[in-house]
Amino acid sequence: MTPLKVVALKMLAMLGCLVIAAALFMNWPKDDTETQLAEDVREVIGLPHPFVELPPEPVVVPEPVVEALTPEPVVEVAQPRPLATEMSYQEFVDQPNLWPDELELTSEISVAITYRERNFGTNRFVPGQTIEIEAILDSKEVIGSVGGSYLIVPAEKTNLMPWFHDKYRGTYFMRYPGVMASSAETTEDDGRFHVDLLEGMRKWCYINFGDCTFEITDDALVLRWRPDGEAAVDYYAEARMVAKEYLQRQAELGATDNYAACEIYDLSSGRLFGIGSFFIPSFAAQEYNQ
Repeated sequence: MTPLKVVALKMLAMLGCLVIAAALFMNWPKDDTETQLAEDVREVIGLPHPFVELPPEPVVVPEPVVEALTPEPVVEVAQPRPLATEMSYQEFVDQPNLWPDELELTSEISVAITYRERNFGTNRFVPGQTIEIEAILDSKEVIGSVGGSYLIVPAEKTNLMPWFHDKYRGTYFMRYPGVMASSAETTEDDGRFHVDLLEGMRKWCYINFGDCTFEITDDALVLRWRPDGEAAVDYYAEARMVAKEYLQRQAELGATDNYAACEIYDLSSGRLFGIGSFFIPSFAAQEYNQ
């Protein structure tokens, strides 16, 4: 090979290298987005800056807010006190399973001792003695034995009624035969009047006295009460308060009674605690009625 050809080949080789180098140089800043030199070269030779896709912004998921549940306050609804059902004395007599095994005498009883129509004195029984019950008669009498002696005792002279109301409290209440409503209740709607007045008084007595029973008899209002605690009680004042409440209530229902007496007894023993009465003039009763 002649020297001229060698020089020509070298020149071609150098030119090729320059072209390749130029191509690489032009391609390097085109794609390089990280170095400042590549950015300067693009500015000099007029190449556009490559588009750089920004990384997506991180999606911030808010933490769930947990609300503390405040329990709703429990409101206790006071249940009304159920009213007792009235049981007649005859219904009680016809159900021996309801009878007591024994009762206490509440009044003194003297029984004549006779033989062949001759009187040999009397057998005396005092309040507080226990009578073992054999039978309860519809004639308001109790058959039983006291200390081995058999006798017939009027039911009113025992604690039968206090025992019944204490035993079946809240379920039944009972009156002796012949215990009638007051004269103010003898109207055409006697039944409705008696129920309204009696039940209203019983509710009032339960609220004001607690453990008690209340009856309306021909002679007086009867409150049988078991006082709480050992505090001194003015039974006269309490009886007057019951009588006054009764007169006000019956006047509101249209009656015209102006006087009432109340007797307060021990609920268990039947012992009389006290008696009180109240008088309302007719004009005052009319004002209550209005």
